[in-house]
Amino acid sequence: MRKIVLRFFVLGKGDIKYTYNNGLMASDPQLATSNFLNTLYKIPSLLEKEQLKLQENEKHISTVKQVVNSQWTKENDLRDLRLEFEKLDRKIKNSISQSDNKEEEIAESIVGEEQKTKAFKSVF
Repeated sequence: MRKIVLRFFVLGKGDIKYTYNNGLMASDPQLATSNFLNTLYKIPSLLEKEQLKLQENEKHISTVKQVVNSQWTKENDLRDLRLEFEKLDRKIKNSISQSDNKEEEIAESIVGEEQKTKAFKSVF
């Protein structure tokens, strides 16, 4: 069994929705009519409230445009930090590769010493 719920709302130009009693229609006809009328009576105060918000936002348009159109002052700092990062990254990679090379040399010298020791022991 499906339950049908009727909702009433007023939709303005700016997609402003207003409902009375959460949009639920009353089952009593007298009350349903009064909810409808209360919704319509509330519209002028809502328009006034939205117009005040709009005026407040319009005051800030010039400031926002300045911020949006301005050049970001930290761009040069960011570029310098990126260059410094790249230098450090290369330096770290070089030190790691040198460390790996030293470890390989040490490992090769150990293997060479072991082979000499085995050769020496086999002679005697």
